[in-house]
Amino acid sequence: MPLRALVTMLKYTRTTATQTGLEVCARLNRKQYRTRRKIDDAQMAQINIRRHKVLPEWNYTIYPTGCVRNSNSPFAQK
Repeated sequence: MPLRALVTMLKYTRTTATQTGLEVCARLNRKQYRTRRKIDDAQMAQINIRRHKVLPEWNYTIYPTGCVRNSNSPFAQK
């Protein structure tokens, strides 16, 4: 069944769980964000980002500022 409605998407997301106990919290954010904003190289360098091995331009994790990145992650690019 396609996810045609936000309510349906939220329901599926909120009821996601794993055998190891992962539970998911999801909220709808209707805020409108500006798109196509440009940042300079200095701002980009401040982002705590770790690109994954597979398709690193699309798959990455952004960590909060001051958070130590887990270099042991199977997704981490070395």
